[in-house]
Amino acid sequence: MLGLVLGIAAWKYRGFERIMKPILSILQTLPFFTYLLPAVTFFKVGPTAGAVATITFAIPPMILMTTLGLKKVSPEVIEAGQMSGCTRWQMLRHVYVPAARTEILVGVNQVIMLCLAMVVLTAFIGMPGLGAKLLAMMGSFKLGRSFEIGVTIVLLAVTLDRMSKAWVVKQPVHFERGTPWWKRHQISLVALALFVGFILISQIFPILAANST
Repeated sequence: MLGLVLGIAAWKYRGFERIMKPILSILQTLPFFTYLLPAVTFFKVGPTAGAVATITFAIPPMILMTTLGLKKVSPEVIEAGQMSGCTRWQMLRHVYVPAARTEILVGVNQVIMLCLAMVVLTAFIGMPGLGAKLLAMMGSFKLGRSFEIGVTIVLLAVTLDRMSKAWVVKQPVHFERGTPWWKRHQISLVALALFVGFILISQIFPILAANST
């Protein structure tokens, strides 16, 4: 969301774009470990420093792809929105952002991948999660457990990459006015039902709710 807002601001205000371009270029060329030191300096060791380092590292592609997508919106689409009597907010929400959907979602895909790339590195400054577990297992020379966690991170990255790229390719489905809400959100309802179902199963069979040690 932060990258989307900054990308829209860079597209809207040329002065802001000129300021952001060199900053984003620098951020994209710095090595991974460079982000850790300033985060620790200002926020100390802990989850906050890890989150700040991850956000700073992952946000540039989202800003650049949002700006690029909004600039590529065709004049015919813009003219159609203006002829429909859209306000500036309606033009942004219903014309520009939907027309730039592909580029924005590519930016989301890049953000997901870069965040996962920082999972292990931010464990060095106290970020919890799979990266911290991997670091702990490597420190205690438990190579088998380290390999398992490493494979888990790779599989998670591949899954999220495939899913986000499928989201880019998938075109939005439009429904006629008056369509029941449950028909418009069938996939979300199925996902919610599966989530609740798995929680209930874990309550019935405690072994399914236990963490492996």
